[in-house]
Amino acid sequence: MSRQSNVPTIYSLARGELFSLRLRAGQCRIRCLEGRAWVTRSGMREDSVLGPGEEVVLAAAGTVVLEALTGSTVRLEATAAVRVRGRAFPLLRLPVRTA
Repeated sequence: MSRQSNVPTIYSLARGELFSLRLRAGQCRIRCLEGRAWVTRSGMREDSVLGPGEEVVLAAAGTVVLEALTGSTVRLEATAAVRVRGRAFPLLRLPVRTA
């Protein structure tokens, strides 16, 4: 789904659900309304973990991945064309092996 608008879109995600966004240009603001969410973007050196009331503003083209660390509600506000891929799907967690 592609969208271009300043109108916020709200996503409710269960723990472990994620989705990706492809930013084409402009900026995108992701605000956590409740829960905790992890956000990463291609080309960024650091990821963000957002709690209630916290936000991250991403500029420039790239792919953004957001995962709900707990049941979360996030608001996405884009001032540029954004393509949302894979509307929230469960993330398979693999066991960690130790030697």
